[in-house]
Amino acid sequence: YLQVSVMAAQLTGGAGPGPVKLQVLGFDPSPWQGKLAGVFGDDSNQLPYGVALVELIDRDGISEPLALEPGDYQVVVSRGPRYSVFRQLISVGAGQTTRVDAQLAQVIATDGFVFGDFHVHSIDSVDAEVTRAERVATYLAEGVDFFTPSDHDIRVDFTGTLDQMDVTDLIGTAPSSEATTFDYGHFNSWPVTVDPEAIGGGMVDWGGAA
Repeated sequence: YLQVSVMAAQLTGGAGPGPVKLQVLGFDPSPWQGKLAGVFGDDSNQLPYGVALVELIDRDGISEPLALEPGDYQVVVSRGPRYSVFRQLISVGAGQTTRVDAQLAQVIATDGFVFGDFHVHSIDSVDAEVTRAERVATYLAEGVDFFTPSDHDIRVDFTGTLDQMDVTDLIGTAPSSEATTFDYGHFNSWPVTVDPEAIGGGMVDWGGAA
């Protein structure tokens, strides 16, 4: 098993040690033969060769004990491009728990700026399978401050998801959409008004399904 604790240094805003992303890289000499998981009938859910484990650690900065095969690994802990990256080589033995104390520091000052993503897909899009909660968690682990869920031809509001996850102090959002026309291209807009009684929350029904 592996258990990781994260300490924060020089962080602004009182965000605490997490959320962060934990990656565990293996050194298996055999090439990876799997297929990339996706939304087109492939449910293998394989990780790229060398990546043995990916976990998102919550704001408390402490992971659960994570099962790993005995062997040698590199632990990588990160929080997006504004923060340092922690790396450590470890050996995991059978029946033992290897503990790692990681420390991150903010290395780029961004006071007065918002770190955001304005083209975002999740489960509401026909081309994505990430749940709303998973999408929020991935952005928290990358240190994103704000995002707009621009899903194809549906107006989406993540406010309820942020409330349920109790992370409104860490990340913000605005209702958004991606108008996906047949002939004129794709266009993102925010903020938009969501109409729960209308198809796509109020989007234009390009296919005439209504």
